[in-house]
Amino acid sequence: MWLKDNGYTVSHAKYGEKYVVEGLASNGTSIILNLDVNRTWVDIKGPCLRGDWKKISDDDAAAKLNDIVRTPTPAPTATH
Repeated sequence: MWLKDNGYTVSHAKYGEKYVVEGLASNGTSIILNLDVNRTWVDIKGPCLRGDWKKISDDDAAAKLNDIVRTPTPAPTATH
């Protein structure tokens, strides 16, 4: 499993119909995967060095990583 291979302590639990898998790294980073009946989501938290966000933003802009072409999904056509 990627989390264990990268040094995370992994735990899991079930709450009713919901499953939760959590990976916790020694630096305080947590990755939590929530699997519910009607939705799934990921929550990631961790330490950030001052100024990291600015460098990452500048690097993304320089590489045009945020220039994503988005094509609208066609609306479904009614059938009779």
